[in-house]
Amino acid sequence: MNIHKSYQSVYKQLVDCLKRVGVAPMRSDGKEFDPNLHEAVMREATDEHPEGTVIEELVRGYLLGERVLRHAMVKVATAPEPVIASDEDYQGENDG
Repeated sequence: MNIHKSYQSVYKQLVDCLKRVGVAPMRSDGKEFDPNLHEAVMREATDEHPEGTVIEELVRGYLLGERVLRHAMVKVATAPEPVIASDEDYQGENDG
């Protein structure tokens, strides 16, 4: 337990130092995909979000002021593909 507490203390000091020098996490969810900030590793067809919107942040990115330290790995919304009915679907409806 003492070792665990000492690791927590070191982690807290590291986070505090990073904050002091200006390192900040990106907030990508719900934002427009920007290749300067994000790395798209997945796409999902959906009509719940506009095309090109970040719908999930898989790995958080970090900034140092305006400079990207690590790009965020994200899942991006794409437009759903239109459903095209085949000729067989129409033939089945006319038989009845």
